[in-house]
Amino acid sequence: MSIEAIIALIGLTITILGAVIAVTRYVVRLQGELQQKGLEAENQRLDQELKMLRIQYDQVLDEYNRSRSLGQEVLTLKRDIDGELETIMRNLQARSGSVLIQIPSEQTATPPGMVFLSIKPTNEQTQKLQKVIVPIESSAGKCFTQGRPFIYTKTDLAVGHYEQADQFSGYQTQQILNFPLHYGKNREIVGVLQLLNRVAPLQFEENDFAVVETYARTLAKQVAEFIVYPKGVELLGITPDRADEYATIMFCDMTHSSVLFRELNSSSAIQYINQYLETICEVAFRHGATVDKYIGDGVMLRFNIPRRVRNHPLEAILAALEIRSAFRDMIKGWKILGNLPEDIHVRIGLSYGPVQEAKIGHPVYQYVTVLGRAVHLSSFLCSAATRDRDVILIDNALYKVITEMDVQLEASRFPFSQLGKAQQLTSAAYEVHDCVVNAETGLLFSGNY
Repeated sequence: MSIEAIIALIGLTITILGAVIAVTRYVVRLQGELQQKGLEAENQRLDQELKMLRIQYDQVLDEYNRSRSLGQEVLTLKRDIDGELETIMRNLQARSGSVLIQIPSEQTATPPGMVFLSIKPTNEQTQKLQKVIVPIESSAGKCFTQGRPFIYTKTDLAVGHYEQADQFSGYQTQQILNFPLHYGKNREIVGVLQLLNRVAPLQFEENDFAVVETYARTLAKQVAEFIVYPKGVELLGITPDRADEYATIMFCDMTHSSVLFRELNSSSAIQYINQYLETICEVAFRHGATVDKYIGDGVMLRFNIPRRVRNHPLEAILAALEIRSAFRDMIKGWKILGNLPEDIHVRIGLSYGPVQEAKIGHPVYQYVTVLGRAVHLSSFLCSAATRDRDVILIDNALYKVITEMDVQLEASRFPFSQLGKAQQLTSAAYEVHDCVVNAETGLLFSGNY
């Protein structure tokens, strides 16, 4: 073989080796990219599974915390309903499903709306909808009020579908099957079964009603057992639509309390605060008050809820006057001890009107309170009161109630310009100086209770 041929062969070999190396590098890089994409896809899948597990954990924790005050039996019923719904979804090949019940109402015959007793599958979209109130005018509400099943396809969803739920959750509803849940001899409607988006290419049809009914019997019995619990709906994080109750609300606070912590050691300052709160509450308790909450050096008290208090507007006024007197005696004692850094006064705001008692807060920590105009107004009046003397302010509604009683109320009109936020909620406010009750008078107050 000639030298030229050998050189050509070597050149060809080098070219081939170069091509092999290039191909090998490409294959290795391609394998790496595919492996990386596979790992990324696996990571995404695991992240999604972790997210679902967290949602399920939060849901279980939420239900458990609520069940502590409602009882384990109602939670067991809720889980049975969840399981039955999932069974129906599998057999009907529905991608999503829910059971809706009416919100109990003490005020109207027509329910104010419907709420999800169960909604599956558990994911981010259904989690957003768990505490959404569905209007009674929706397709589910129509099924509940008319007591007959309906099917909605994509072409007629606009007729009755609550599309805001899709916008809020990000879900895309294509088909709906609504089925009323009848129970008992009178076939009372206890809820609505709602199935969404049957697995393609299947569509919901009226022939499915007979199949759904066979499964719905067990579900209806479970739902009927759940709704008999008066507070069962609270497990879902929904407050029943209750009638208003009338109460008198009192806010008390101590002016310049921050000075105690600035001038005294923390132990002494806390001792003074506790003595002050104890003094106020002891007086209020004698007049039938209930402590709603402590707010720093202040306290919110309610009269007539939950404990019924005869003549509660008057009792609240008398309690405020007695609190002012007891506070002044307490301050005299502090001055004798020589530990009072500067003048400290008590401010009291009182308001009368309708309120709603409710349990509020995160499921891990909730407490019962009252909500309503009277609560805001009494707080605003307390804040508006002068800080350089002891002041008791009442709103116009309470003033009218008291002046209609057989009592001698000594009060002066408080400058409206100084009411601050209270101006939005009352046409006038009065500073109470004294109140004398006719000892021979029996029933003084015949207003709302």
